Amino acid sequence: MKKVIIYKSKTSYTKNVHVIDNDTDPNSKSYASLVLLNKKLLTKDRDFISKKKEFLDRIKFSRQFLKRELEKCGSLTCHYCNRTNLIIENEGMKVPQRNKATIDHVIPVSKGGNRFSKKNIVVACGRCNGSKGDMDVEIFLTRVKKNDTSKT
Repeated sequence: MKKVIIYKSKTSYTKNVHVIDNDTDPNSKSYASLVLLNKKLLTKDRDFISKKKEFLDRIKFSRQFLKRELEKCGSLTCHYCNRTNLIIENEGMKVPQRNKATIDHVIPVSKGGNRFSKKNIVVACGRCNGSKGDMDVEIFLTRVKKNDTSKT
């Protein structure tokens, strides 16, 4: 007789069905490998949920920071190109990159900058933030200035 064990993860991304004989000994290798597989899948789910939570925490932090800056200054201005009246994007709302308020890390996180330190964060328009990437501020600002002088 067959016994069906269904493992359904917390996320809908992984679902596993295992069919084992009813007389499977809990001490057998197949049972042990099944238990090990389920533990691995649970670990992957926890990692996925942890990364998703970290991402959502960053979004929440970004919005809170931008709202505080808006209250403090009256409007949001890009630190790099001085574009004013930037808009905080909310869920379901599309804002063009040039008008979108984002936070940028002065020292990129990939280069050792602190992700949540207010000393390492500035308001930037989506266009400047995307263009800067993980560039150093000095290099990016010289490029922005070169582009400004070449347009005139």
